[in-house]
Amino acid sequence: MKNFRPLAIVMACVVIAAGCGSLPRGSVERNEMLNSVDEGLPDVAVYPVNRAFLPIVETWPQTGGRPYSWIKRQRGPSHRIIAPGDTLALNIWDSGDNSLLTTPEQRVVPLTELLVSSSGTVFVPYLDEVYVLGQTPQAARQQIQDRLGELIPSAQVQLSMVSGRRNSVSLVGGVRMPGTYPLPDQDFTLLGLLSQGGGIDAGLSNPQIRLQRGGAVYGISAGRIYADPGLDTTLHGGDKIIVEEDKRYFLSLGAAGSQAPFTFARDNMSALDAMSEIGGISIGRADPQGILIFREYDSTALTAGQRGPRQQRVMFTLDLTNADGLFSARNFPIQSGDLVYVSESPLTKIQTIFRLIGEAFGAAATANSIWLTRTGSSAAKRSAPCPRSIRLFCVVGPAHGCGRCPGMRSRNNSRPGWAVRFLCFRPVHSVYPPARVGWHLLRPRSWPDPISGLSCWNSCGISASIRAISC
Repeated sequence: MKNFRPLAIVMACVVIAAGCGSLPRGSVERNEMLNSVDEGLPDVAVYPVNRAFLPIVETWPQTGGRPYSWIKRQRGPSHRIIAPGDTLALNIWDSGDNSLLTTPEQRVVPLTELLVSSSGTVFVPYLDEVYVLGQTPQAARQQIQDRLGELIPSAQVQLSMVSGRRNSVSLVGGVRMPGTYPLPDQDFTLLGLLSQGGGIDAGLSNPQIRLQRGGAVYGISAGRIYADPGLDTTLHGGDKIIVEEDKRYFLSLGAAGSQAPFTFARDNMSALDAMSEIGGISIGRADPQGILIFREYDSTALTAGQRGPRQQRVMFTLDLTNADGLFSARNFPIQSGDLVYVSESPLTKIQTIFRLIGEAFGAAATANSIWLTRTGSSAAKRSAPCPRSIRLFCVVGPAHGCGRCPGMRSRNNSRPGWAVRFLCFRPVHSVYPPARVGWHLLRPRSWPDPISGLSCWNSCGISASIRAISC
């Protein structure tokens, strides 16, 4: 009876732990979470997600991220416009014999790096300041040609232009070749710039585009621009384009397929999309009726006249065991910062109890087997101690004088005797009755015929999970 005491104590502890709710687990049950809200958290609002609730939640404010607007495509002139900071270069040709600018040996005069001033003028010899702001390079060339022709009728003017900062755009990060690119004309679009930059980095998840213009920031996803040509906005001089990965995220915890933060893989994520991203629910642990989504709204969502939740802290509940729950989950929007929590099934507690009891049985068998090494036969006492992880073997042999079990081929029709040894021991002589060799703590549960697969019982009456070997 003494050998029953350790096992009884372990089983009692398991039962007490189950009653106190302190069993080891990775999540809580749905009812536990709901009860905690009802009893001690009056500042948390609970909303079941179903077909009737979806139109209501669509009117509530967005959380977890700054909303961005975007500028649609507006066609511009298909030529360049001179702006302050641009640099002009003139080549003046004159074949006259008495030219003011050229000599017989040199019929062309280059005038380079004529910087357009902030007032929109450039200095040209014999003409003084020439106003070119807002003109096309062709119009500016014609103006200089006409004014110079009054002094030098045979002169011909050639003009080229290098864009300055106000006629260039900056492509910052997220592409293969970031840098500053001149506007080839006033109808240059965002996709054209991304193409010149080598395209968006393929490693970015759901890449987002940010446009900085005149102190304002506009934003859109690259996927939307690809899908709608009307969103391929026309660029202006001085624009800055930033391509970055979508920074929105949601968390998953509990009995989910994986527990980690997840970035948004698309612009709009539904609850069903989120469940797919996290690998679904854990089979054998999760409760498909207990999918919980936690969200915290800004205090402005509670102002009078504003459509929104009753409390800042909100818990949405989803039931994936019926058609309405699945359809509603597919249309319920996940927002940045949401926590997707998968509660445990009530059966998990029962499984844990059985597992702990099974471990207790194994612990009792291990403790008993160690005691056997000290009280066994003289052959056992002379052997080296066994590690705790060694399993017992139930060795079955003939009744009398069978010798050592390995290699034994003789048969005896009398009732077989039996003995038990450790794996690290040498086989002991098998005699009948077993009490004569000190193995009286183990008893066979049955005498099968043929003798194979024999299971043994330890002193506590618990199966020692040992293997039977027929001699």
